Amino acid sequence: MAARAYDVAAIALRGKSAPLNFPDSLWVLPRAKSSSAKDIQLAALEAAKAFLPNSSSSSSSSSAACRYSSSQSSTPKSTTHAENATNLPESSSTPFLDEEALFNMPTLLASMAEGLLITPPSLQDGGFYMDDDMNSNVDISLWSD
Repeated sequence: MAARAYDVAAIALRGKSAPLNFPDSLWVLPRAKSSSAKDIQLAALEAAKAFLPNSSSSSSSSSAACRYSSSQSSTPKSTTHAENATNLPESSSTPFLDEEALFNMPTLLASMAEGLLITPPSLQDGGFYMDDDMNSNVDISLWSD
């Protein structure tokens, strides 16, 4: 949503030569009525609301773009943009996989951070440490007698 709002503000301030996050959806975005801050904010708010995800079904940015374009008939469209709109891919057939829920990401990250705070086990309590010093007098038996 913030990226769409940025695109609207960039178009209002820099025109069509502005670098956009979604250059393929230039024709869908609302235009500010003037270059005043209030008009740009209102247009950015409209763009952010138009691309809110639908909670009842999975939606992609292309379906949100189609919803917005059907509700805004005053947006000027060139023939090339209209042709691109008809060739938009439908939602993919691959199901959505929430990897954060699958791996319980908040707990995983917390335990990884906790692991960084724990001191390593003491080497003098039976731990083995191989030093690079060749003058070490430690004899290690690989096999028991």
